[in-house]
Amino acid sequence: MKKLLIFTTVLVTTCLNAQFDISGSIKNYPLKPILIKIYDNGSERAITRIETDQQGNFKYHYPAQYTGKIIFELSNGAFESIVDNADLKFSTDLNDPKHEVVYQSGINKQIKEAFELEDKKSLRDYTLVELQKLYKPTDDFYIALQKEISRIDNLNPAEFNNEAIQYYVNAKNELAQFNGNTFTTDEIMQKSKQHLVMDNMYLENFGLLQEYISQYISYAISGAKNKEEASVKIENALDELLGEAQTETSRGQAILTNIIPMLSGNGFDDLANKYLSQAESLTCEITDELKSLIAGKSNVKIGATVPNIKFGNKLNGAKSL
Repeated sequence: MKKLLIFTTVLVTTCLNAQFDISGSIKNYPLKPILIKIYDNGSERAITRIETDQQGNFKYHYPAQYTGKIIFELSNGAFESIVDNADLKFSTDLNDPKHEVVYQSGINKQIKEAFELEDKKSLRDYTLVELQKLYKPTDDFYIALQKEISRIDNLNPAEFNNEAIQYYVNAKNELAQFNGNTFTTDEIMQKSKQHLVMDNMYLENFGLLQEYISQYISYAISGAKNKEEASVKIENALDELLGEAQTETSRGQAILTNIIPMLSGNGFDDLANKYLSQAESLTCEITDELKSLIAGKSNVKIGATVPNIKFGNKLNGAKSL
């Protein structure tokens, strides 16, 4: 009986910890809709649609455990935050030209400070140091630049006790470095592929899977002289990636779910159809996201059976298609 009581207490505590509240104040957005989304298997998934009150306030209780990126879609825009299975509270003003989201405390405030530090380091490395080369060490402006460089050198990087948040910050900083001539094309492709194959579910939950796929494909076409060459390079790179990720796994299927619309949207329809065929031929259990993608693509194929949509009331004399 004592063991049962202990087990019940632990179970209740776990269930209570696996939930959190989201509350916000959006000035100049009264009585308007908010669509809240999270990332599930690397794809956006809507979890609720709520409405602000007359002051632009809202509150939502998320009943499960979740650490990752959360998206707030408004009628005239959207913004993102990070949650770490703890309460999230913020405020913003739609009339603010900077569209700044203010966090009084919590993980988002720390993340913002961490990114601001990286911005300062970039300013130091790519602007201040280069400016110094134009002046003599005895010049007043050179001395002022050196003072600012030393100040940035002594700033302490943010440290997070939360492994997931540290992963997110490190990944975002690395992605920023991809565009800063820090790595070669081959290094970027290898690093991207390693993340896409080896990382845990943080990759999906923080919306980073799409970003690394985009980087991987973008650098795969390096050196291509025309669309045909680009298509061959992309195909070779994706075949290699999917071979290592394995399409029978949830990660491989998450990659398929993302690359098919990405390729189709950029004019590589033949490649999109190739990987759609791969997805359709899978005999293993597949993710809900990939099922939805396959179903959606099947409904627009020439010769496909039109869904029999039924109307609540007769429309032009008909009750269905």
